[in-house]
Amino acid sequence: MRKIHRHHTGVLITFLFSVLLLGCDNTIEPIDDSGSEAFAIHGYLDMRVARQVVRIEALRPNVLSNPISLEDVQVSTIESESGLFQIWKDSTVILNSGEPGFVFAANFRPELGRTYRLIVSRNGESGSEAIAKLPAKPPTFVNPPVGDSLNIKQRIVLQGMTEKPIQITLSYVVVPADDSGERTIRIAYGQPGVATSSGWEFDVDLVTDRIIILNQLGLNVTVKDVEFRSVSFEMTVFSDEWKEPQKEANLDNAHGFFGSVGVFEHAWFIDSGFLNTLGFVDGQKRN
Repeated sequence: MRKIHRHHTGVLITFLFSVLLLGCDNTIEPIDDSGSEAFAIHGYLDMRVARQVVRIEALRPNVLSNPISLEDVQVSTIESESGLFQIWKDSTVILNSGEPGFVFAANFRPELGRTYRLIVSRNGESGSEAIAKLPAKPPTFVNPPVGDSLNIKQRIVLQGMTEKPIQITLSYVVVPADDSGERTIRIAYGQPGVATSSGWEFDVDLVTDRIIILNQLGLNVTVKDVEFRSVSFEMTVFSDEWKEPQKEANLDNAHGFFGSVGVFEHAWFIDSGFLNTLGFVDGQKRN
């Protein structure tokens, strides 16, 4: 892999998010004095959205060189597992500095555990490449609830996971006693838990969540006739590239950053006895 000289100002991750919001200044001056064409790549694949975006810059031989046009540049991706090939569409945005920025976008939602190769080429000749692998869902274990009516919790263990998640959200599906239909109550947990020898562990606070659910339904906490249909959590996590983004280990003949953000879900059943203790009517559908 050929090394690219680079000059940074600011923190890479902050810059990355600014780039993808299409509102940053052009604070990077990428340099490539090797004599062959190479590109700067700034972006990441995100399962949370159906449109993927990366910013591309042509690397210049020195800081005094004029900016290099991106005319005839093509950006594409290949999914390694299926061989699916997709060409990205180019567009121009105006940065805070007033200068143009060039982005490429494609309409697809990347999948967990899949590997994507991003190729930047001009006139059919490959110039730069980057590889990002979406995180795979770790084996997930839900321990039995513990506690009494005032403090019932469930420990969730994500085996082998050591990095703090971006976000954990609990989803409860319930039906009020007036049979007004299913209601989904989402509760943002933020980044709870700790890394242990088993993996990432966090607690679901069932008592507090019940209070939030009843509040969202406009009901008093003394109500005990709400039907409990299901519970699940959604976790958003970074790919390995975010651990040491400055290393650029997944870039070939390129400078910048290319990673991914994965999202996975897990549902489970809660013991009827604990649901009764909490004050719910068990309406979980078991196969």
